Amino acid sequence: MKVLDRLELDLNHRKYFTEEEFTVFLNENNLDATATYEKNKMQCDLVQTEIDIFDSLCNDTDIMTKLDSEDFGSASECYKYVDDRINKLKIKLDELKAEQNRKYDNNPFTLMFTRE
Repeated sequence: MKVLDRLELDLNHRKYFTEEEFTVFLNENNLDATATYEKNKMQCDLVQTEIDIFDSLCNDTDIMTKLDSEDFGSASECYKYVDDRINKLKIKLDELKAEQNRKYDNNPFTLMFTRE
């Protein structure tokens, strides 16, 4: 599966932006949209991309109005949903980073090669 396909899967195939715009978000987070998705290496960057996309949604009143009319009763409900999603993604990102750090904590060579 390509990185762009994985991003769209995480976004439930909602076309908040064009594929070109999704590609820009991915590139900003060091991901190549056409590369094969590798969960172990790319998951944190993909979650950060999702956070960036939802942050952009919150800042675009036209998109929020469009989402409001499609799925939500009001713009405030839509904003609350997006804000909740951002917060959940930030928690997930923190957990993923903590998990990565734990992997390195058990390695006896970690302390030899850190700059702290």
